[in-house]
Amino acid sequence: MKALPDRTQNLQGQSVLADLAARIAVIFEQYPMLCGFSVQECSTLTEDRATVQLPGDMCLADVSVST
Repeated sequence: MKALPDRTQNLQGQSVLADLAARIAVIFEQYPMLCGFSVQECSTLTEDRATVQLPGDMCLADVSVST
């Protein structure tokens, strides 16, 4: 019977997604000129695209703003 572990993982996943969405919303509220950004594994980027090194071999790659 896998129903209970699957449900627990689903609830944990939903909690993580809700937390991530809330954190991203705060970023857009603090920087209203921000249109978007991407986070990618640093190893997949050329040096000219990797703007900020983040924890876990991740990089802030593309930032779009409205002036």
